[in-house]
Amino acid sequence: MAKNLSFIGVWMLIFVMTLLGYSYRNNLTVYYYRVLGQLVPGMAVPLTPGAVAINRDDSGHFHVTALVNGVQIYFLIDTGASQVALTAADATKLGINVNALTYDVPISTAGGTSYVAGIPKVSVQIGDIVIQGASATVSHAQDLDSSLLGMSFLSQLASFSVEGDRMILQALSTPEKVTASVP
Repeated sequence: MAKNLSFIGVWMLIFVMTLLGYSYRNNLTVYYYRVLGQLVPGMAVPLTPGAVAINRDDSGHFHVTALVNGVQIYFLIDTGASQVALTAADATKLGINVNALTYDVPISTAGGTSYVAGIPKVSVQIGDIVIQGASATVSHAQDLDSSLLGMSFLSQLASFSVEGDRMILQALSTPEKVTASVP
């Protein structure tokens, strides 16, 4: 008899926990993404429709994985970069023949003046934020260690801010439908 009561108690506990989990599923999703954002470098954590958070990494910078023209690219977010600046390797992933480009656009960097190639404007998506027509350049293979997500993307947002160890990106308008998302 005591054994049967024990089984009934266990099943009641499972039922109550399942009911609580279902009742708070939306709240639990927020915590799930927050924890996942800490564990997966470069993951944009959805906050609300049209808003994402990006956690600062161990180096003190903000990196994020974005879709550029539908292709995943890993970026360093750089408010000092005027445009989206792609490495030669990332440009190649987008199907750009980097050897056929003309590197004649001068840019000022901390190391002095360098020359990059202008390319057609790109579409950049982070979470459900989509920016069409961001100006972009391609750097020589030896000039850039990581692609940079610069102001040609950031300036088209409603806002971007740093709150502690998180960067918050807010779209100008709330998207009606998410067509693709970056993990």
